[in-house]
Amino acid sequence: EGKEEKHFSVSTRNNHHILIVFQGTGSWPEIFLEKDPKELLKKL
Repeated sequence: EGKEEKHFSVSTRNNHHILIVFQGTGSWPEIFLEKDPKELLKKL
């Protein structure tokens, strides 16, 4: 209950990269959209 372990999901659609960061059981995921995948890596 209430764990803070992070999980990630990455996908690509129409040359746009999507990173979803799941922050545990009690919070909303963070969603990042970028055309350049290197910009997404900076979010981690």
